Amino acid sequence: MYTFKITVIDSATKQEAIVTKKIDVLPKAFGLVHIGTTADRAATLPWSPVGVLGDSIYLNFSAVGFARDKKTKQPNVKVSMRVLDDKGQPTKGAKMSGEASSDVPDTMDAIPMQFGLTLNRLGRFTLELTATDALTGATSKVLFPVNVVTP
Repeated sequence: MYTFKITVIDSATKQEAIVTKKIDVLPKAFGLVHIGTTADRAATLPWSPVGVLGDSIYLNFSAVGFARDKKTKQPNVKVSMRVLDDKGQPTKGAKMSGEASSDVPDTMDAIPMQFGLTLNRLGRFTLELTATDALTGATSKVLFPVNVVTP
């Protein structure tokens, strides 16, 4: 258990606010980390998960804690993304998938991945990322909110 303490001081009034929060750090395991959106495929331009109808965004993430095949030394990570509407129901035709099972250097302990998405419908959505380590059966699921607004 760790305790985080943040102090913010208003430079004009000298008033301060303190927030303290206790958190648990989970042990190392298979999962998805560094989840965020960018405006470009190279993931160099961070982008808010609030976009304008017609925009294209990229959801970037990395898989960590995966196993490697004893013979090939390669992982076998399968990922999928579904777009859920504001009621939590899958939108029609909005499912993508991919995998990382070759050409992963043995020194790499995080596999960067990405899904591109065109914002073609107004509203609040949730991107549901699911990853499976096919070698161990471990799974990880992350929900990421996206809001599409009018120009």
